[in-house]
Amino acid sequence: MHATVRFFLGVLKARLWIAAAFALAAAAGILGAMHVPDDAAIDSLIVPSDPVARATREFERLFPEGESALLLIDAHSNAAAQPRAAELAARLAHIPGVAARPLPGAQLGIGIELDTHSPAERDRALAAIDAATAPYVSPHGPFIAIHRIGSPWINAWIEHATASAEARVMPLFGLFLMALILALYRSWRTLAAIVLTLGAIVAMALGLGALFGWSHTVVSALVPLTVMVTTTATLVYLHSRYIERDEGLSQGRESLAEHHARALANKLLPCTASMFATAVGFAALAVSDIRPIREMGLWTASGLAVAWLGCFLLFPALQSLFNTPLKAERAPAGRWYPGFIERWVPITRRYRWPLVLVTLFLSACGAAALFGVHGLIAPLALQTDSLGYIDPTLPIAKDTREFERRFGLGVLELWMRLPRGASATPATLEAIGRLAHALERDPRITSVDGPVTASGATDLRLTIHGRDGEFGSSETMSEYIERTYRAEQLAIPALRSIHGEVVGRGAVAARISLELVPTLVQSFALTAGVIFCVFLLVFRSASARLMAMIPSVFAILAAFLVMRSSGMALNIATILIGSTVLGATENDQVHFFYHFQEGGSGAGHTAEALRHAFRVAGRPIVFATLINAAGFLALAISPLPPMREFGIVSASAFLLALAADFTALPGALWILDRSRARVPRAQAGLTGTRPDG
Repeated sequence: MHATVRFFLGVLKARLWIAAAFALAAAAGILGAMHVPDDAAIDSLIVPSDPVARATREFERLFPEGESALLLIDAHSNAAAQPRAAELAARLAHIPGVAARPLPGAQLGIGIELDTHSPAERDRALAAIDAATAPYVSPHGPFIAIHRIGSPWINAWIEHATASAEARVMPLFGLFLMALILALYRSWRTLAAIVLTLGAIVAMALGLGALFGWSHTVVSALVPLTVMVTTTATLVYLHSRYIERDEGLSQGRESLAEHHARALANKLLPCTASMFATAVGFAALAVSDIRPIREMGLWTASGLAVAWLGCFLLFPALQSLFNTPLKAERAPAGRWYPGFIERWVPITRRYRWPLVLVTLFLSACGAAALFGVHGLIAPLALQTDSLGYIDPTLPIAKDTREFERRFGLGVLELWMRLPRGASATPATLEAIGRLAHALERDPRITSVDGPVTASGATDLRLTIHGRDGEFGSSETMSEYIERTYRAEQLAIPALRSIHGEVVGRGAVAARISLELVPTLVQSFALTAGVIFCVFLLVFRSASARLMAMIPSVFAILAAFLVMRSSGMALNIATILIGSTVLGATENDQVHFFYHFQEGGSGAGHTAEALRHAFRVAGRPIVFATLINAAGFLALAISPLPPMREFGIVSASAFLLALAADFTALPGALWILDRSRARVPRAQAGLTGTRPDG
């Protein structure tokens, strides 16, 4: 008896111990998941090791201040409302952690600075501000409306929406999953085994966040969802193989435990290869300097390692404990599916070139939609605006957009460091004043405040406000400030010894847009390289395995075509489409090729091998794709716009990959078939396939 079969026989014998061990691990995971902190703020998106982030932390140590916000007031008469605005500011200043002062000049409003040390403190301060301002906008109050502007409200909404996204998506996917499992296998015992396995794996995966110090972020909802859909697809492959053939059992040739162990051994290699490639693909996201992306990739990869253990230890144990049924609960698709495969395989040979060429053409269109065509098509737009992460119908979004239109939202700090031991002389201050006037000459810069001197008088700051959205892709607001500063240094001798650097939370947020495309390209290249190497090691043929990646690459590039036609942009969520779709869909190709080789690939046997691969792996591929698509489509109900877009596009990509699995993939294999030999239907039918391992 093969060693792998003996191992799984041992697993089945130890089923009670394995179930108990996973129950304890799941309980520990739940406890750990309860202690994972929330950190969904936009200015926390970049990794702490980033040079701009490091410089900003040092700058804020020298120039400490809280989060700034504004309350802009609409009134029938600004002059009459000024005393009431001052009264409201004084009332707000009594709230712990809140500093408030009326805005100078003609603009009626209140400037706010929050000095809070946790999201909970911030939320309490914001709630107190809302309670204090409510009487002033009553029907008989002095103000018509009060508009809230600033990152505290935006960050609070994003954090609450992130938690709400997980609470909405997971139950919806769970309901769909239970309905699909019952429809496929018609067994409550099978459903119980799958659901309990998934619950334990997801609990353990989420608990890893507390173990490694990760946080709930804008994209962290993808961690449990990705682990769940990938695990579910693997469980479908395992259970479909388990129930597929039980003729030996009915004739007494092998026991149920031996059959179960052989089915697990048969799927060990393809499931392990596919899950390993998927995990390494997500781990490749660690190259990103966008902190939530890096953490999400490592968290998902770690969760998939846990999932592999659950699939090959806990799930077989529960199958055995619950005595999940075999042939009696087979999927109803079994009646028509073999006949469909008999008709479909010759069609893929006859139309192999059109199937492959159309796929390659659409892939090229998708690449053009993503990267653009010089002089004809611009690259896919980048979402650099933090307001793109919140619901545009919210009052805070509408008020902030209006403020942006009138005054701009860009706020950057020019940190100027004098030589060691030097101090700010009148000549130095005059030179900095000339620099401020030079910056204000551009109409996109609305104001320059300062200079402000830090303790010790060796560090100064200029705070530059501007309409950052009006700066084009050729030059950002930060680059304009740096260019102007260098030009003034050459023109003003007093500035030449001063080191100037653009920092601040606005500069940190701007770094995100610079990292979007590198994250997409690098992580996708690493993922594709790892998957190709896995294919090469497992299946030993470079050319055929390169063809095997056609469905995944086609699905990803076509997804960017969908994004372009729908007006979507690349953001912190949609840049994950490449790695996510490639990592999930390559499972299908691994299983397909494993059974393609098992079915007798080679000269003159392509038809037989394709029939066997479609018969054994085809239905699980369809089921797994439906699970993947439905799981990510559940994100369409997320309150976060980037997550909604990611859910819709990724679900579309999974369905496109499924179409290519049944069209371009067999077409490409026919093209690679050297013999071009036709195998008679009677000879290459389902009854002529090789016996399964």
